[in-house]
Amino acid sequence: MNAAQIQQKVKQGEIVEGETLRGISLAQYDLSGGIFRHVDFTEADFAGCNLEQSLFIGCTLTESVFTGAQLKHCSFSESTLSFASFQGTALPGLIFNECNLQHTDFSRSECENLQFNGCRLDHTRFRHALLNKSAISECTLEESDFTCARLQKTTFHKSDLRRYIPTGAGFTQVNFFECKQQGLDYRGLIFSQCQFTRNQLERADFTSAELTRCLFHGSSMQKVNLSNVQAEQAQFIDANLSHANCRAGRLNQSMWINALLTSADFDRAQLSLARFTKSRAEGALFTDAELEHADFSYADVSHADFSGARFNRTQFHRATQQETRWGNKSGVLDNDPELYAAEEWNEQPYQPEPR
Repeated sequence: MNAAQIQQKVKQGEIVEGETLRGISLAQYDLSGGIFRHVDFTEADFAGCNLEQSLFIGCTLTESVFTGAQLKHCSFSESTLSFASFQGTALPGLIFNECNLQHTDFSRSECENLQFNGCRLDHTRFRHALLNKSAISECTLEESDFTCARLQKTTFHKSDLRRYIPTGAGFTQVNFFECKQQGLDYRGLIFSQCQFTRNQLERADFTSAELTRCLFHGSSMQKVNLSNVQAEQAQFIDANLSHANCRAGRLNQSMWINALLTSADFDRAQLSLARFTKSRAEGALFTDAELEHADFSYADVSHADFSGARFNRTQFHRATQQETRWGNKSGVLDNDPELYAAEEWNEQPYQPEPR
């Protein structure tokens, strides 16, 4: 079957199935709306081909070329596209379901509403690519290269990112949901309003990264490096940051409610208006930190060190302070008088009025 016959069959609404079309050139042909099932397209040339709303099911497309193809709402299911090239191509609404995309090249592509579901993306290249409103769900990304990529409003869902390459990438409103990211090198990168929900971030390095208004709800962040970060209004609610390095971080107005901060190091950190309500900060270091108007109500700061810290109306209402080390406590409020009186009243046993 030659290219013209394939185009005719597609235009007649027939399914192309079970054919071996290795090395075929379909460049510039119109195959929009075509359905291809179990076709061998190894080393096929789709450059400039119109594949809008086409469907590939169980096909082999190893080393195929899609450069400049029209791929709007095209879908690939259970297909092999290893070593294929989409380099520099617009990919609006493209869907990959359970595909093998190892070593595939998406460099400099423009991806809008792109979806990868249950795919193998190992060694795939997204260098200098734009991913907007896209989703990568339950995929493997070993050595997947996102160098200098731009990611906007994109979601990584339950994916293993431990060995992907984010060097120089920019992240805007990106959602990482239950991903594995232990030990990653995010030094100096910019994350704008990103969400890290229940991620595994143990030993990840965010040194000097920008994390303004990022959320780390419920994430495991033991021994994470947040030194010198710019993370104002960031939220670490219910996160585990035991032994974290937060030295000299700009963390004003950050939230650490119910966080585990055992032996965390906040030396010289800027924490004005930060909220540590109900956090567990046993043995944490707040030496020389700026804690003006911070709130440690109901927190456990036993054995913590506040030497040299600066306070101004810093609230420690009902905080546990066993063997806490202090320098100058001027500006510390051990209890909120009005709140304390209200709590004392509520704790009184109920006594019915006599009849």
